[in-house]
Order: sequence, then C-alpha cells, then structure tokens
Amino acid sequence: MKPLTLPCKKFHWKLTNLLIILSVFVGSCQWWDSDPKETVDVALEAEALTPLTIQAKDSHKPPRKLGAIDRRECANKKAAWVHLSLESPFGQRWVGLRFGPDLTQLQDQDQLMTNSSQTDPGLTERLCAKKPEVVLSSTEGQSILEALASFIPWCQLSHGLDGAIQCQLPSYDKGRLTQEAMKIHQSLVRHYRRHPYLLLRRASMIRLFGSYLQSPHKKSQEQFCRVLLHALPAEKPLAFYSKFWSDQVCLGPPEANGLALWGLASALDEMAKLQNLIAKQSRRGVLTVRIPREQTPTKDLWVSIFPKIPSKITALKGESLWLPMFDDAGVRQVVTDLLYHPPSSEHDLQLLMSDYVFSSISSETEFAITNGRGKVLRLPYGEYTYLVKGHSEDFQSLPPDAPQSRGDFSWQKGAKHPQITVW
Repeated sequence: MKPLTLPCKKFHWKLTNLLIILSVFVGSCQWWDSDPKETVDVALEAEALTPLTIQAKDSHKPPRKLGAIDRRECANKKAAWVHLSLESPFGQRWVGLRFGPDLTQLQDQDQLMTNSSQTDPGLTERLCAKKPEVVLSSTEGQSILEALASFIPWCQLSHGLDGAIQCQLPSYDKGRLTQEAMKIHQSLVRHYRRHPYLLLRRASMIRLFGSYLQSPHKKSQEQFCRVLLHALPAEKPLAFYSKFWSDQVCLGPPEANGLALWGLASALDEMAKLQNLIAKQSRRGVLTVRIPREQTPTKDLWVSIFPKIPSKITALKGESLWLPMFDDAGVRQVVTDLLYHPPSSEHDLQLLMSDYVFSSISSETEFAITNGRGKVLRLPYGEYTYLVKGHSEDFQSLPPDAPQSRGDFSWQKGAKHPQITVW
C-alpha cells in the first residue's frame, strides 16, 4: 500500500492564485467604497493620468486641484478625457468629461451621455499637451464648467474650494410652488373634458405633496408617503420615481428643504408640459361601434385601441443629460425628452409614441361597449388600430377564445368622428 502524499506544489500554486484574486477583489471594493476625493491619487497612479489644476482669479492665491487628464485618445482621435469629482444633492460621483473635435461626452459609471456642444479646440490642445501637470487659466476652467453644465441643466455649477465641482439646486419659491400644487387638480378638471385618468391621479398626488410642504409635520408626511408607497408607477410624476428622493422625503425629518422642493417643481413642470401636449396634440371625440348585428357574435363588445407608429418617425435621441437621481435608463430618457428638449412638431410626435406620455394624455384605450353605441374619448392625433372581441353580457369576463376583428381608424383635428362598422 502506497503512503498517503499531498500534491504540495500544485496545492501551493492554487493557494497563491487564490490569494492574488482575493487581494484584487478587496482592492476593488476599497476603490468603489472610498471617497472620490481620496481616490484621485490612486487613479493617477493606476491609470497614468495627468494632474489638472486651475488658476484662481486672484493671482496671489495658489492653483486649485480640479481633477485629472486621460490622454489615451489624444493621438488618434484628438480628444481628451477630464476626470472630475462632482458633488450634488444626490451624492458625490467621479465622472469623466470627454472633449473631442465634434462632440462632448460625459461618462458616469455605465451611463454615457453625448451632446454636440462645441468646445474651444485650443482647450483640447492644452489638455493633450505632454506635460507632467496642466494648469488652466480661470477662463479655461470656466469653459470646463460650461461644457459640464450642458449635461446638467437642473442645477448651478461652481468650483469648490476642495477641488470638487459643486452642483447646487436653484432657490425655489416655496409659497408659489405650493399654491400651484393646490390649484393644479382644479385647473385640470376645469379646462379639459374627458381628462386622462393618470394625469388626474398625478395631479392629486402633487396636491397632497404641496399640502404637506405648506406646513410640514409628521402626520402629513406619513399620509403623503403612504400614498406614494402604494401608488402604481404610472400614477406617479416622474420626479417621484426617484428612490433616492423618496427616501430623503419619507425617511428624513418632515421639512420643505431644497430636495423636496426640487421634486415638487419638477412634477409641476411635467404637468405643464403634458397639458401643453394635450392642448396641441389631442382631441376629444366619439368613437362609434356600429357593426351589422348578424356579423357580431355578441351584442356586447370589448374594444382595444393601439397607436400606429408612423414609418417616418425616428427614435428619440440617446441620453444626453446627467440625471443621477434616477436608476432606470428608461425613466432618464423620458425625463430628458419631456422636460428638457425644446418642443417641435417632430419631437412632439416622437414623445406621443412613448408609453408614458401616450398614457398620460389619453383617456381609455380599452373599454366595453354595446354595439350601436358611441364612446367619448380623448386621444392624441394620429392613426390607430382597433381590436374588437365578443364580450359577455354581464361585462365580467373575456373568454380566451372570444371571436375578434381588427381594423384601422384615423383620429385627426377637425375630421369626422370615426366609426367601426365592419367585423
């Protein structure tokens, strides 16, 4: 019988590799958990970045640390990345700002934003200059702030004393905002007949939040947060989608601070934009179902309506704004296109095709109806497909094998009310 032996060399090699992997993992954790201001020197050493400082307006004061330059794209693409520490009410992030010949980009973790704002070629040349340290003038430092501001229209930027760039919310008029919030539900009901249900729900939630901010106390905070917690996603304004914001408002002390007022101001802005779309791009009318009785399987019918996407429509532009308060890329896209992109006829048409906006300015798109009757609806202008199914007389069930019919109709300004007449 052979004596028991251990494969010492093989075991030693595996143990060594395991220790290396663990050390890399721990180092990575320390990097992501550390303060961005403390990681500047680590980044410079790990990525061979170049320190970037900015001259103070007062020539007697020493330059301030601004960030670091990555020159790896300078030779081939004539572009340079500037890594900056960015502090906002939604936390502190380490972001990258790319200066190129044709566009500017901002990188924040997995989010890459692009816009076509032009930058001074001389600034890119200065950033790409092969020097151990680049010191910018106060004017050039302001150019970096302006480039960054094109991605962040919702706050005011300034250079911090510690080198980080400060993103501060504007000063909101609490009295004006809360008064608008208290009137918004009444205004919506007064101006629009057959108003969209989801818009009414959001108006009610905004009014409740405005009432809380008028005189913040624990009971009114709990009342609003209970409604916010149990509301369906489609019933909430976009600003209220932010988990960071809702945690601050509901878990913090009851107060009308800048972050809370930002949420109210954003929600009111959204409502104003949606009401503008209702006024310009929708119509209240009647859809009549008048199919010959012998063609339909039942007297009562179930109608579903779907917008047809025009072939000429182009996709909405990719993300171009820094919105760290939202985790979901889809929400960031709708916020960008609804609240910050300038309106135009083509842009409005693109917006109408997004699920959030379409459902916000439409009344029912599914309903039960008796053959021969009409249904009052509010729908955006456009072309639609309908699906009609036989329905039980008590309106309580839809048989899975119910007969159905499909067709198209047009919903246009000044046109005759459409009818469904063929099975």
